[in-house]
Amino acid sequence: MLELIILLLMAVQSQSSEEYVAKKGDTIMITVWERESLSGTVFVDSNGNITLPMPIGSVQVIGKTANQISQILTDRLKEYLINPSVFVSISPSEGFNVHVLGEVSSPNFVKVPDGTTIQEAISRAGGFTKFSDTKRIRLIRTEEDIITKTEKKTEFIIDFDRFIENNELSSNPVLKDNDVIIVPRLPKTNEYNYIAFFGAVNSQGIKEVEKPLSLMRAIALAGGLSNTASAKDIYILSASDEGISRKSVNFEKFLNDGDLSSNPIVNLGDMVFVPTKLEDEPPFMVGVSGQVTKPGKYAVKKGSRVLDAIYEAGGFADDAVIDNISVVRIDPNNLTTTQNTVNIKDYLSTNDLNLNPILMEGDSIFVPLSKNIKIIPPIHQAFLPTMSIDIAGEVAKPGTYQVSTDCNLLDIIKIAGGYTSNADIKKIIIIQNKSNSDVYNQSKNFNLQKILKSGNIQNIPKLSMGDTIFIPQRSSESVWRTIVRTSSEISTIFTVFYIIIGRWR
Repeated sequence: MLELIILLLMAVQSQSSEEYVAKKGDTIMITVWERESLSGTVFVDSNGNITLPMPIGSVQVIGKTANQISQILTDRLKEYLINPSVFVSISPSEGFNVHVLGEVSSPNFVKVPDGTTIQEAISRAGGFTKFSDTKRIRLIRTEEDIITKTEKKTEFIIDFDRFIENNELSSNPVLKDNDVIIVPRLPKTNEYNYIAFFGAVNSQGIKEVEKPLSLMRAIALAGGLSNTASAKDIYILSASDEGISRKSVNFEKFLNDGDLSSNPIVNLGDMVFVPTKLEDEPPFMVGVSGQVTKPGKYAVKKGSRVLDAIYEAGGFADDAVIDNISVVRIDPNNLTTTQNTVNIKDYLSTNDLNLNPILMEGDSIFVPLSKNIKIIPPIHQAFLPTMSIDIAGEVAKPGTYQVSTDCNLLDIIKIAGGYTSNADIKKIIIIQNKSNSDVYNQSKNFNLQKILKSGNIQNIPKLSMGDTIFIPQRSSESVWRTIVRTSSEISTIFTVFYIIIGRWR
């Protein structure tokens, strides 16, 4: 019976070897007789290799038949096994692979059918981000030179806006096997279309502009300096990947002496803050906490308003809620505490000073965090409803997390760094803290893989205070899959490296 099975496998392998050679993206099924740990299914990566457990390692298979691949694997195993029997079959991939990089939601290899365009490939990669420069998409194509028989790389710059606006088909070309699409990030000056003005100007708020302006023109756009402005202490705040930078400008030198260095360029996205003049009375301290760049206590002048103090603290941080800011005030006479809500969003659109009240000594300002954020920083725990969740097992950062009360299973897995390559997400255990029921702890299994495949995200269970999540480890086959996954990630890294090197030589 054993001999019959071997003959049948050899016949199938011989037939497939005459008809087909391995290509990128193909599936290779390998069976090493009586060596289950060396058997399995792998994919041909973008470099034409497959990666198997040691002692086999990486093998170049592109352009080879199943028989040829079998012989290579047999030769490698002869050093370790007596008369190894290796059987190989090749399953052609449906379509071909392209690599989508840069400012898309999910950069990765994307398998697409023949006739796929750039638009469709980018959609499969999650679509553009808000920082995508759609006018300068790079398409890198690798083709074989018929004469020299060597690979030739050609780069095209695609203005995708022409396809969107004018339906120019040349700006949405059909892709070929192994194409690389790179969506660049917008230049910093194009990411924004506004300059923001706060403090002692006649028209505060956000002003739409088309290009950077000199400080003089920018202040004119804001209605000029108010009577209480201190022109020698103007600040320009700029956001970058490194954080918020603050530049001090003595604008009086330009006004009085024509000093051009005191009339710098204000870039798109910058914030201009003009403080008020020093009064005879000394400044006083207010506290600023929550979603600001630099929480702490700050000295402000008499007549300063809520927004002045916020910009002394570096301005709003990411995910700040600006229409529900709390100002806590303690009456020094009877020590009673009052809390008022300030809507800066409405203030910026109406310039109604009642929506940006004057501060008093000892005031505390709290800028809340958006409710859409799942993990809650410590300072916000006193102001937002939170719950404590434990997560253990196969996640990158197991531990206890203080999270939003609308956090679900998928949210907590993301907060914990995602599940590892060894995780068995089909058998996740949720231990619920049922403190209000007769059964204190109640556990149930949950198949996250089924939900992710079906796309029914609404079926992901909500969590409650004190719940514990345990993600178990998969069986021994996870080792094989980890090796295959690692080889794919390494291939991606090398592809990006190769593109960068080729670009700048």
